[in-house]
Amino acid sequence: IASHTGSHPTLTTQGWSGVQSQLARTDEALDAAIGFDLEYVFRPPYGDYNQSVLNAAGVPGIFWSMNTSDYLTSDSAMVCQQIVQAATDGAIACLHDTHYSTVLGALAAIDVLQASGYSCVTINELFFRRGIDLEAGHIYSSAKPGASGTAAPVAVPEITAQRASAGIQVTLTGDSRGSVYYTVNGETPNPANSTLYTAPFSVSGACTVTAVSVINWNGLRSQAVQAEIQAAATPPVLLTDGDTLRVFCADQAATAWFTQADAERTTDAQVYSEPVPLTPDTTFEVWTSAPGCEDSPVQMLTVTPGKNLLRDVGVEDWYYAPMAWAADRDLLADTPAEYAMPQETISRAAAYVMLYQLAEPETPPEELVFPDVNEDESAYPALCWAFQTGLLTGYPDGNVRPDHVLTRQEFWVILDRWLQAPETGERASLDRFTDGDQVASWVREAVERLCALGVVNGYPDGSLRAEELVTRREALTILWQLVPSS
Repeated sequence: IASHTGSHPTLTTQGWSGVQSQLARTDEALDAAIGFDLEYVFRPPYGDYNQSVLNAAGVPGIFWSMNTSDYLTSDSAMVCQQIVQAATDGAIACLHDTHYSTVLGALAAIDVLQASGYSCVTINELFFRRGIDLEAGHIYSSAKPGASGTAAPVAVPEITAQRASAGIQVTLTGDSRGSVYYTVNGETPNPANSTLYTAPFSVSGACTVTAVSVINWNGLRSQAVQAEIQAAATPPVLLTDGDTLRVFCADQAATAWFTQADAERTTDAQVYSEPVPLTPDTTFEVWTSAPGCEDSPVQMLTVTPGKNLLRDVGVEDWYYAPMAWAADRDLLADTPAEYAMPQETISRAAAYVMLYQLAEPETPPEELVFPDVNEDESAYPALCWAFQTGLLTGYPDGNVRPDHVLTRQEFWVILDRWLQAPETGERASLDRFTDGDQVASWVREAVERLCALGVVNGYPDGSLRAEELVTRREALTILWQLVPSS
């Protein structure tokens, strides 16, 4: 959509303010008719312009390279013939839809041209795909192919939906050259009714997601695509009594399903009908189905050898054994009940709580005063014990910074002290690691001792990644390997 002025005057006779007034009035009328604000190029009436007109307009001007003289005939077949004969790659046609014969002739010509391999596009798409930036103060009559060729049209977005903890998660993938806008009520997106897509979003009930890729709302966007999203069944509630698993459905029309051990959901799922015995080293997966709904998100529950429960670790995970051991040894005191949070980072306080639980001191540690630790904090006894045993030295200002998130090399230093490796003990060179030179000088000797003991071995690609943050599963895997009773 573009501007052709408000009253179709000869713009070279209007003066600077007259040109601006003509275009401003037309812009306001177009915005009101469309329902939202757009940027409009303009075509000067009668093809009459000069540089002063272009400068006053303040937007790109559009001329034509195909003058079909359609306004001189009422014969639609003649109009069709004139368009087809004048057509060339990158041309701009001047037509007048105030003449009914032009409308019929143009529609017929489009069929002929498309059958010949032409694509009919908007002004903004034509210049964008030919790599030409439209500039104010200039006028353009065609966009011939250049050295860079012709860019692809704006790609239609893809809509994918999958079950998530909060209903159905919708992911949109659109043209990387622009943005994706969407609605969830079935309406075609426009600047007034749509939402800019920035990240996957969740919907809780049935809806119609409509999406469009947009580079310029005015004539440079994709076709809209729709997807019908079904509501997800209400997730089941899992309760245990120490010996059995009980499943409850909030929706009476829903059916609860479960698998255990390494069973496949698609072939081995069982309908829940009665409490199921809790078998150690078993992972249960439970979900619900309901008429007219997507299956609910899967709830996972793993039973450790000590019959503790974990909802975020499965027996097939490589870190299951360390996590199960940690749950049974009460080393997950800083995580929510029944969660190990294996991929989360750990703080300095969390590391000392793990070691304190492993030590199981017979007498409570002497109470100390730390400026940045309250006595009622759960980690306070562990920090006092660590300070008294020399594992924790603190900072010159007396603080211990319990919430500081540990890097891998900082955790290694704590391990070195905990293992009480002699300073004169065997040390292994870090030269065999691709990034061994990046280990901080103040921890280097400790890391060399741990490498000699086989505690630190690096990654399969030969790196140590000493400055990366240590995760709970990495820290507990090392402890699990070091503690004989595990």
